[in-house]
Amino acid sequence: MPIFSQQAEFVELSLTIAYSCASMAMSSVWAAASMALVVPLAMASTARVEVVPPPPQVVPEAESPGAPYAAYRSNGGHASTLVRMGPMPG
Repeated sequence: MPIFSQQAEFVELSLTIAYSCASMAMSSVWAAASMALVVPLAMASTARVEVVPPPPQVVPEAESPGAPYAAYRSNGGHASTLVRMGPMPG
């Protein structure tokens, strides 16, 4: 039959092992939780963004080649005003 000091050592050893296992379990839980948060972010950061080319520029055609302001009209029928500035009067 073991003596008291051996029993106390066994209890202390058992508590130390239990504490170590609980500590490893908590570390594993924290590691799994952090991986659950980091892995989707890392995968999203490596995703390639689809680049959509810009639409082609539509140049409105002049209604008549002799009209000087016809090229400045938009397709919606609204006319823009072109202001031509001359030299400043002295």
